[in-house]
Amino acid sequence: MLDMSKQHVVQSTAEPLTAMASDKTYFENGTWAPPFEEVDTKAAGMPADVATSSGCVRVFVAGAVTHVGKTSVCLGLLAALRNAGLKASELGYIKPATQCEAPDLLSKWCAAEGVEYVAGENAPLVFFSGFTRSFLAGEQGTSAQWLQKIQDKIASMSEGRRVLIIDGVGFPSVGSIVGVDNADVAKAAKAPVLLVCTWSLF
Repeated sequence: MLDMSKQHVVQSTAEPLTAMASDKTYFENGTWAPPFEEVDTKAAGMPADVATSSGCVRVFVAGAVTHVGKTSVCLGLLAALRNAGLKASELGYIKPATQCEAPDLLSKWCAAEGVEYVAGENAPLVFFSGFTRSFLAGEQGTSAQWLQKIQDKIASMSEGRRVLIIDGVGFPSVGSIVGVDNADVAKAAKAPVLLVCTWSLF
């Protein structure tokens, strides 16, 4: 039976990015040109680098629960952007923290399409069996070091691209015991969060 809930999520979340991609006025000379006024960060009491852009739109896809369809939504967004006319070289996909080192179907799709991706055993942070115990024993560095590693990789993948899709791991608090949960990673990536949830009519 077709799961219409996931199909609906993919369609509804892909539409804004598809519209953005098809409207060429959003892009100038291969860089992101946001159709809104620049934020006066000083007046707003915000850090100066919050409004700084590398020219790449980043979207962090998180899940309310495990196996809710995060990666399916990521695939839907990437496929919609490709269908809208963006080149493979203008897109990127990264799963910065993962519990699974094996290649998944999205990685295979990226490889087939020519979209650069980082996932599985090549992810900046792999929660291998025993990682938490080893971290708490002081054998795996610090939370700040892992977040910096993730941030650096996301920054390097953003260069020269229009859109970078960032895939979360498990449910929101995965990684919290080592100080690297989904919220921490999204904040380090300076990316808005798209939260994928189950749904009900009641």
